[in-house]
Amino acid sequence: PLLVNPGGPGGSGLTLAGFVASSLPKAVAAQYDIVGFDPRGVGGSDPAVSCMTGPELDKYLSTDETPDNAAQLAAVVQQGKFYASRCEQNSRALLPYVGTQNAARDLDVLRAALGQSRLTYLGKSYGTYLGTWYAQLFPHRVRALVLDGAVDPDTSGLQSDAVQAEGFQTAFGSFAAWCRAGSGCPLGQDAAGQLEALIVRANSRPLSQELGTGQVASGALLLDGVAAALYSKSTWPDLKDALVNAFNGDGTVLVQLANLLLERNADGTYANLVDANTAISCVDRPWPRSLASWQAAASAAERAAPLFGASIVWGNLPCAYWPVPA
Repeated sequence: PLLVNPGGPGGSGLTLAGFVASSLPKAVAAQYDIVGFDPRGVGGSDPAVSCMTGPELDKYLSTDETPDNAAQLAAVVQQGKFYASRCEQNSRALLPYVGTQNAARDLDVLRAALGQSRLTYLGKSYGTYLGTWYAQLFPHRVRALVLDGAVDPDTSGLQSDAVQAEGFQTAFGSFAAWCRAGSGCPLGQDAAGQLEALIVRANSRPLSQELGTGQVASGALLLDGVAAALYSKSTWPDLKDALVNAFNGDGTVLVQLANLLLERNADGTYANLVDANTAISCVDRPWPRSLASWQAAASAAERAAPLFGASIVWGNLPCAYWPVPA
């Protein structure tokens, strides 16, 4: 058996198994039974982390996460505190136990249930952290680990946010170069500056969007749509079309991309990816409690990754108010 995890944290491994089975070389896939699973608190696991309602998440995810003044910062803080309080209200008993150390112990239970003396595992993105924890806790039970896109386990939460932001910034630069090499690209040499100006404008005056979902096509949601398309070159053409539309005032495609990333359903409900991601992140690594520390970290991340730095840091602010310790 080859156990697989797609990352997140909070991503479901159930659909990943079929994807891995179809994408591995046939000679490799023939050697394994590929097994996906939902980690504790995630997706089909019972209980699963549940914090916000769909409308509450819509508002939370559209909040401007690049605050430039006291009023904007107050809104980010208010939403961060509200998110943490809703998680405490709805999932308090589960929150202390959803960390990756415990997920690694669950992985060892799955190994044993599959009748294996040693684990064979493929983890992507955050899934590499799960694999690293497994190796730390059960080194004598490792057969083979593939850790694809490895995250550094020896960083704080804010440090890992900064590194992730730089990764997105680099990916956007690669996308922009590809876009400019073709026809009809809306981006010039200062692609990041163009997009940043669009995001800032949309936080004040949201774009139109034709999905009929009631969502606000704010800058924060548009940036999520950009990020969604940067994970794979296969979605770069979609991002190009989305940006052409967005620069013409239509945010529909970027909102669609964001909804795919955030696992928002057509009926306005969400899978529990966002809630599980936050809950696991908040207990996995230490986070500061003082707002000044977050402001300093956001400023530093923004200097290193102007498009994504501040938003990724402020997006984890609920961890400053989390009801259980890391």
